[in-house]
Amino acid sequence: MERLLELEPDDTGNYVLLSNIYANLGRWDGVSRMRKLIRSKSMKKTPGCSLIEVNNVVQEFLSGDDSRTYSQDIYWILELLALHQSKSVYLIETWPENTSEIML
Repeated sequence: MERLLELEPDDTGNYVLLSNIYANLGRWDGVSRMRKLIRSKSMKKTPGCSLIEVNNVVQEFLSGDDSRTYSQDIYWILELLALHQSKSVYLIETWPENTSEIML
């Protein structure tokens, strides 16, 4: 982290990364220090983004940006996919181990 701060002292992502590392370790004092440091430097986190291609046109979506006319449709489809995925994981986890006997 020290080396990253030397190379890119104004990159908010480095501070967020360290904050996430602290959070994963349960070191909430470190998380708090990083957030205070980011605020004291008036830094803003760059929003996450995704790119998709539809009909040979690349569309970029920024986190929290719902200004596009079809954003709500996309969010609705993503929620359906997430729901489907969570149900699939549940089914896999609860599927009996001796499935070959059941299928025969």
